[in-house]
Amino acid sequence: MLSTTNILKISITSVFSIVFYFTGNYLHNSGNRIDFKSVKDLVEVDAQSTAILDEKPFVIDVNVGLGRFTNGIGADFPNTESSLEHLDKEGVGTAVIYSVLSRESDAEEGNAIVMEEYENHPELIPSSVINPYETNLEEALADMDKYNIQIVRLFPVVGHYSVYPSIIGPVVSKLQEANKILFIDFEAGHWSSDAINYDGVFQLSQAYPEIPIVLIGPTITGTRNYVNLLRECENVYLEISQMFQPEEVYRLVKKGYGKRLIFGSDFPIRKPGALINMLLNSGLSQDELNNIFSQNILNLLEKPSASKSFSMPDFEDEKIIDLHVHQGKINPTVTGTEKAEDIVRNMDRCGITAGIVTSMWSIHGDVARGNKAVSEACAAYPDRLYGYITLDPKYPEEVKSQLELYGDNPSFRGIKLHAIQGVDISDPRHDIIFSFADKKGWVLLCHASNDYRKWDKICANYRNANFLIAHSGTGDPKVHSVLQLAELTKKHKNLYFDTAGSGMPPMALERLVEVAGVDHVTYGSDYPMFDFSYETGRILYSSLTKKEKNAILYENGRKLLGL
Repeated sequence: MLSTTNILKISITSVFSIVFYFTGNYLHNSGNRIDFKSVKDLVEVDAQSTAILDEKPFVIDVNVGLGRFTNGIGADFPNTESSLEHLDKEGVGTAVIYSVLSRESDAEEGNAIVMEEYENHPELIPSSVINPYETNLEEALADMDKYNIQIVRLFPVVGHYSVYPSIIGPVVSKLQEANKILFIDFEAGHWSSDAINYDGVFQLSQAYPEIPIVLIGPTITGTRNYVNLLRECENVYLEISQMFQPEEVYRLVKKGYGKRLIFGSDFPIRKPGALINMLLNSGLSQDELNNIFSQNILNLLEKPSASKSFSMPDFEDEKIIDLHVHQGKINPTVTGTEKAEDIVRNMDRCGITAGIVTSMWSIHGDVARGNKAVSEACAAYPDRLYGYITLDPKYPEEVKSQLELYGDNPSFRGIKLHAIQGVDISDPRHDIIFSFADKKGWVLLCHASNDYRKWDKICANYRNANFLIAHSGTGDPKVHSVLQLAELTKKHKNLYFDTAGSGMPPMALERLVEVAGVDHVTYGSDYPMFDFSYETGRILYSSLTKKEKNAILYENGRKLLGL
C-alpha cells in the first residue's frame, strides 16, 4: 500500500472540483472528476477541506475498460476522452481503468496504454493486467512502482489458468508482499453465467489472507455461493456490476457485508447509470451508499474519504408501466422476491405504477397453475398488477381451455409466448393464439425469433394484434439482424420492442429509438431477475429527451394495455 511518507496536500480550490448536482429524475455531475493532483500519493486533507468534502457525493467506478472489444462493444468510445465524457454524464467521478487490449490480446501492450492514459489523465486510477508465469513479474512490479499502481487484474477464464493456490500461489505471494490489491475477473457474459471458481477463490484467500481479493462481476446466479465466501474470507470483496437482482445489495448490507461491496459498472459493456439508479432506489442509507460508491475502494487504496455522505436526489413523480414482469421462482436465481406482495413492494420502492405479469411456473411447464396464480395476484392488487395468459402452443387443447378460462377476465391484457417452449414463432400452432389476440386487440409478449422475415408475415396477417419483442434491450441496431427487425416498424405499426435485458451497452437504446421510433419501444424489467430501477436507470440516464423517456416508461405501455 501507499507509504504515509508520501503526502500531498490538496487545496480548497481543487476540492471544489468534486461538486455534483442533481437535476430532475437522475444523477448528474459537473463534468469535473476528482482532482487528487495524482493518485500516486496519499492525500492529506485538512479540517477545512474535509468539511467541504463531507457535503459532496462521489462515485468511483472500479471496472472501466478503455478501448474496443473484438465484438465491437466500446466502438462508441474511440478514445479515453469520449469514455470519460460519458462517465461524467452518468455521475461517475473517477474510475479504475484497464485496457481492453490487455484482456483481448496483449497484457503488456495494454498496460502501456493504461500508463500513457494515466499520464494524460492523472485523476484516473490505473491498474495492471498480468498473466501468471508469462508476465515478467519483476519488470511489471517495477512499472507499477513507477506509476504507483496498486491494483493487479487477472483474467483467468480467457487466460486459461486456475486460481487455485497450487497454480498461481507463488505469483499471488509476490503480489501480497508488494502490498497489491488483486482483482479477479471471471468475465460472466450473461446473468445465467456462474463462471466464478468459488472454491478456488476460497483456497486462495485462505492461503494469502493479507492480500485484498476483489471478485469482478458475480452474477445473480451466485447468491448461493458468495454469501458463504464473504463469511469465511475477510479479505474477499465483491464488485457489484452484475448483482442487479431485486433487494440483493440491500440484503448483503444488512447482513453486515456493506463494507465488502464495491461499485463497478463493467463499462463500456454496461451502463453505469443503471447501477447508480438501482442503488439510489435501494433503500440504503447515505452512509451505506457512500461506502459502496467510493469509501470501500478508498479504504483499500489507503486514501482519505472523498465524501462522508451521499446526497440523495429529489425524484419527480413519474408514472411507469412495466410490460415484462414475472411471478414465481426460477431455479438458477435466488431472490426471495417472487410473490405478488414482493412484486408490489418492490414496485413501490422503485416508483412503478403498474406491471403486467406472467408466471414462471407457466413458462417452465405448469401453464394452468401459473395462470391461476397470476389471476389471483391481479385480483389481490387491482390497478397495480395485470396479467399475461402464458400459453404453450405444443398443447392446443390446453391453449383453448386457458383462453376460454381467462380470455374475458379484465385483469388479463395480453398473451406471453416463450422461446424455451421450443416452438418456432412461424409454426402454425400459433395461429389460434394470434387469431385470439387479433380479435381482442391484445399485446403478445414474444420471447422468440429475431428473423425479420417471419415477423413481416406475422404482423401483416394479424394487424389488430400488437407484437412485443421481448429482450430487445439486449439488441443493438449495429447488429444487422436487429437493424432489419427494427426497420419493420416503418411498415408495421403493430410491432414493438421492450427494453428488458441485462446486456444493453451504452448508446444501444438511443440507436433502437432512432431506427424503430420512440413510439415502438416500451419499458420492461424482466423482474425478479433484474431490479426495476436497474432497468429504468438505462432509460433515465440515456441521452433521450424527457418526452421520449416518458413515452418508453409510460405512454406506450398505457396505450398497448388500454389503461
